[in-house]
Order: sequence, then structure tokens, then C-alpha cells
Amino acid sequence: MMFRQSQRSKVLWLGASPQPEHQIEHANRGLTLCEVPLDNFQRDGLDLVHARGLVLCAMPPKVSAVTAVLDCVVQALNHGLYVVIMLADSLAHGFVQQQLERHLPKGPARDRVQYRVRPSAPEVAEIFARHDPGHAINRALQIHKTDDLVLTEPQGFLLQRAFADCVSVTLSTLAGGRSALTVLVQATLSNSMAGPHPLPFFAKLDAAARIVTERDCYERYADSHIAWNLRPNLQSARCLVGTELGILVGSFVTKSEPLWTLILQGRAGGAITSLFKDTLAGWRDPAAALQTETGSIAPALCGVFAYQNVRKRYLRAAAQLGVVREPQAVWEAFLNLPTRTWRKAPVHGDMHADNVRVRGDDAIMIDLARVTLGPPSADPACMEVWIAFQRPPAHHAVDEGEWLATVRDLFSIRHVLAPPASDPAAPLAWLRQGVLHTRQVASASSPPIDYAITLALYLLRRAMFEPDAEAPQADEVRRTWAWILGCQLLEGVQALSHEYREAA
Repeated sequence: MMFRQSQRSKVLWLGASPQPEHQIEHANRGLTLCEVPLDNFQRDGLDLVHARGLVLCAMPPKVSAVTAVLDCVVQALNHGLYVVIMLADSLAHGFVQQQLERHLPKGPARDRVQYRVRPSAPEVAEIFARHDPGHAINRALQIHKTDDLVLTEPQGFLLQRAFADCVSVTLSTLAGGRSALTVLVQATLSNSMAGPHPLPFFAKLDAAARIVTERDCYERYADSHIAWNLRPNLQSARCLVGTELGILVGSFVTKSEPLWTLILQGRAGGAITSLFKDTLAGWRDPAAALQTETGSIAPALCGVFAYQNVRKRYLRAAAQLGVVREPQAVWEAFLNLPTRTWRKAPVHGDMHADNVRVRGDDAIMIDLARVTLGPPSADPACMEVWIAFQRPPAHHAVDEGEWLATVRDLFSIRHVLAPPASDPAAPLAWLRQGVLHTRQVASASSPPIDYAITLALYLLRRAMFEPDAEAPQADEVRRTWAWILGCQLLEGVQALSHEYREAA
């Protein structure tokens, strides 16, 4: 059974006893103030399921008694409660806050803790009246898994809150990022007039701060700028944030397949065009530019390539192939390129073929955790580097010699500035087609030199991460060559810049 917000009407009060006016003001707002004795206090005995708020009244003489139970705040916040800590003066405020922060991790949940020095009764009651605690936990929810998915206790806890109106959920793992767990959720509702089986959901569980950031990105960049049928739509009541972990829930794109599948089958041209010209039209149209920037492109994409994070294993492997470059010197070379004028607009920030679903003629973008502002060249550059260097599934055999010859050709400075025609008969034609279709779309909004600079940054970025665990040796070779080709592409841009200065 799901507990509605109106059923979560309790405010738990610990510490110095409330005055009669507190009881009255809470009752006037439909809330029940419940004093919890601190003698023989049992944390597991708190009725957090029916509560929406917690008061810790650290007024004399209960300061010590309250500080002894501050760890219950973490549990309360994870259940969605708002916490008000009442204090006598600013000195007590500083002390109690310092004690609480020993228990409470940094993150967005701290925003649901207020420290108030001698607040009035209406002020406290109004804080709780305006707070929506979200779904209460349904510990009877049955969670089934269709693969080798392993859930941690905090992940299970959030699922039991997010899907509290369900009898059961069945989870299947979806491709996601390195830190997040993303699952397909088939739910059975407990009490729905439309039937027990809604359309499937996706649920993403990640660090609380990242979940808040991604939700903000949906609201800021997607809701009014990407058509509703070309993006997942969040289920706001199911999106929750605890002290360390958060969950994002939205509608799953049914009857769709990953863009990566289409690329591997050599039939992704239409979907790639649709992605950049239709789905992202609100971002990539020249009228969408927030402003025009004059300067180097590299600092605007400093989050893409951090030279200090380049792994030494790739530098050693590149040196064995005769390419010796120091990461700091490479970064300085970007900064020394001539200034350019470019448009600044929203970019996805993590555009790859597992972050796009395709249904019919529509390309639906998912995972908006890293949306930021930058040059239009960023998203297609990120996509084509991913296509070229991501290892296909094991059943899709690739000759690594053919792969190396293909990427060396595609990422040479001459073919970046003047892309060759796609050749269906060439080795690894699917890879060439995916890269060249993306590059063709990019050319409509990015000058060739801007695109070459951005491509070099995304190539070098791959050397910042350890090899994939599934095939570490093969992936190390690919990441080493991404580093080498990124350095060589940068050298090509430098040579063109030098020729331009000489001619001038």
C-alpha cells in the first residue's frame, strides 16, 4: 500500500517539550505533533513511515540529550522527512551543527535541515505544512531481478519508497555510466483504476548530488527545449534523494533499440541525422546560442580533458610506439592556439550511442546528468570518438589490424578537415559510416578547425580512464591509440595555425 502525503501527517518532537501553542499551530494545519521521550530512546522505534517532519528541540536543559541522538537525523532524511533543530542562541547553533555534521554526509539532503534560534510556533508548523515528504517506504514490495543484478541495502530501500504504490517490481539492468545503476522496471500496481500493469519505467540510482544535478538538467534544458516524445519524461513523485543515494525514475522508451545496435548493423545514418537535427534542434539551432565567445575552445571544455589524469600506462605504451608527449605540454599546446569566435549553447556532455534510443524515425536522448554549456562541436565529437573506440560486444568480432588502419585514416587531419565519402565496401564499413555520418552533421554547425580541436580533446580524454574490465588488454591498446591520434590531430591543427600566421 502507498501512503499518501496526507497520511504522513505526524511531526516527531524530541528534546525539550513543546509549548501548547506548538500543538495548536500544528493541529491548525492538519498535523499531529508527537512527543518522543528521550528516556530509553530507541531509534528503530521512530514512526518515520507516517511522519513528514522531525523537531530536535535542543533548548536548555536538553542540549546534551539531543546531541546524543543526532544520528537519527540521517534515518529521518532518508525517509523524506524535514528536520528542524531549535536552539536557544547562536552559540548553541554552532555547537549542535558541528556535532550533527559528524553524522550527516555532505550533499543535497542537508538542505532539508534547518537550524532555528527560538522560532515561533507558527513558523515551525508552517515549515512542515509546506513540505512534501514523498512516498513512505513499502517494505512489503517484492523486488524480482531478471539477471545477475545485485542490489545494496540503500538501493533496495529507495526502490521500496519510489515504487511504494506497487505490489512488485521486476528489474533488468540497462547500460549506464560507470557509477550509476540504471534498470528497466516492470511494475505491478497495487490499486490502479487503469489496471495493474503500467508502461515500463527506468530507474537510475546514483550519488545524491548527481541525481539532483541530473534532475535539474531535465528541468532547465530538456522540459522546454526537447520535444516530449524525444526524451524520457520523469515521474517526479518517484524521484527521491537521501543522504548519500538518490533515485531518478521516468518513462522508459518502449519499442526502441539502442543507437549502438543500429550502428553495428550499418543502418544508423537516419537516426544520427535525426538526433542532431531534430531531437537537439532546440540546442543546436544558431538561434539557440546564448552568446558568442571569443577565445580558445579548450578551456570551455576543460572538463573533457584533464591532463593531470592521463594514465601513465598509455604514455608508456605510446612511447614504445615512438610517440613521447607530456600531458601538461599537450594541454599548453591547446592554450597556445589562436583565439577563435564560437557560439555557446547547451551540450549533452556525455553523448554516446548507449545514451540514445531509436524508435522508428525518432532518436530519443537519455541520461542528462552532464548537460552544460559549450561549443556545438562537443556532442558530435564525443559521439564519433565513442563509436570509433568503444569495443563492440564479444559476438561482434573485429579484426584489430583493420580497426587500427580505419581509425588512423578517419582521424588524420586531412580527413577531419575534408571527410571522405562513405564506402560500403570498405573494411569495418559500419564504423566508418557511423563516424562519417556524425561528422557530416557536425559540419553544419562547426567550422572544420573548431571540430578538429574538439575531436582532439575527446580522443585524449580516453587516456584518462583505466581499461574496461571485460577486455583490459585490447582496450588498453585502443586507449593508447586514442592518445596518439589526439596528439597527432593537435599537431595538425598547430601546423595549420602556423601556416595561417605565416600567410598573414
